[in-house]
Amino acid sequence: MEKAIIIEKMNVDTKEILAELNSKTK
Repeated sequence: MEKAIIIEKMNVDTKEILAELNSKTK
């Protein structure tokens, strides 16, 4: 259960980072 929560948080962090990079590239 804990691993799933950690993975979910990592996915959110990754999405935020990708969104930030995308906004910087444009």
